[in-house]
Amino acid sequence: MSKAELKEISSFAVETCLEAGKSILELYKDTEISTKYKSDNTPLTEAD
Repeated sequence: MSKAELKEISSFAVETCLEAGKSILELYKDTEISTKYKSDNTPLTEAD
């Protein structure tokens, strides 16, 4: 893999992570976070 390809992939990964972070923060800005539980009693939040 060339340096140019690596840089392109890295840039894409960083942008993807930043967008995901923004989406998650939008969910947690809501003060009414609800938690539901799965059949094995582990939590399932809106962020999942």
